[in-house]
Amino acid sequence: MAFAFSIAVMMLAACGYGANKSTARHARPPPKIVVRQFPVPGARAVGDGSGAGFFGIAAGPDGTIWFAEQYTNKIAVLARSGRITEFAMGRDAGPLGIAVGADRRIWFSEYTGNKVGTITPRGVFKEYTIPIQRPDKYAIGSFGITAGPDGKVWFTELLRNRIGSITRSGRLTEYAIPTHNGGPHAITAGPDGNLWFTEQTGGKIGFITPGGNITEYPVPYEDSYPTDIAAGSDGRLWFTDGNHSIIGAVTPSGSFTKYEIPPPLVAYGIASGSDRNLWFTTRMDLEDQTNHKIGVITPYGDVREYDFPTSRDEGGWDINASPDGNLWFTEDYAIGEIVLRPAR
Repeated sequence: MAFAFSIAVMMLAACGYGANKSTARHARPPPKIVVRQFPVPGARAVGDGSGAGFFGIAAGPDGTIWFAEQYTNKIAVLARSGRITEFAMGRDAGPLGIAVGADRRIWFSEYTGNKVGTITPRGVFKEYTIPIQRPDKYAIGSFGITAGPDGKVWFTELLRNRIGSITRSGRLTEYAIPTHNGGPHAITAGPDGNLWFTEQTGGKIGFITPGGNITEYPVPYEDSYPTDIAAGSDGRLWFTDGNHSIIGAVTPSGSFTKYEIPPPLVAYGIASGSDRNLWFTTRMDLEDQTNHKIGVITPYGDVREYDFPTSRDEGGWDINASPDGNLWFTEDYAIGEIVLRPAR
């Protein structure tokens, strides 16, 4: 189904937190940003009112923006013309993650469908079922997904406690995480040629080599809940924490640094921007998922947050950069663009 919609454009002013003079060596967070929100008609009127469940988002190689609708079992695409088209999947697919593979195809993960797959620009799906070795398929589905440096697509299996990879032809390989009940969540390609991932329930950051060897680093503070992860311009891996008002960074050798963000907000999604800073979405907390803000942290720890006056009842989820230098994010009932490089 395709439809057009209105666009809300906002100029958001920043609130500073944790200034650091050494930020001069990197781009300072802008005092204001332009955010364009794209409300999707009917997104609120789904099920119990929790929305369509927008989650993963990624920019396609042709300038389109793809995003997952978990609760309505759809993959949607925003064209450069501003038109959204939704493609229906099978019942109980539960799409979550979205990534562009080395083959330039759009790949996605299915949490409840227990699959990974691809979709063409015309909406043709090809799905690959993850092998099931126990009857409860709803405890095994894939979650985070990313393109690897080896040409494969890599993904996490949150409750099965594994990292998986898939070739362009659909050959699946799985690797067990050493930590019992580690809960691998997000995954990203690192600057060292490895795949880095968060372990939510294990409280660890790990990486897996393309050959399948896994190394884990415990996050060195109490009750950590690592959530999303992104490679920074400084060579470190940056991650959010669902239990604390903290953003963390870790070197490839396992040295951690933590940076506070204004409580009571917690960061969820995180992505590296074209300005060499890290941009993140926030929620009040993982229980009270409201009061959305957009935040930015420099590699030296300066934090800025930008209020959303029109979306107090929403929370932010995934965030990713697009080839034009801007960033895109998902909210409960809309998707949005952070304009870092306005068109001239």
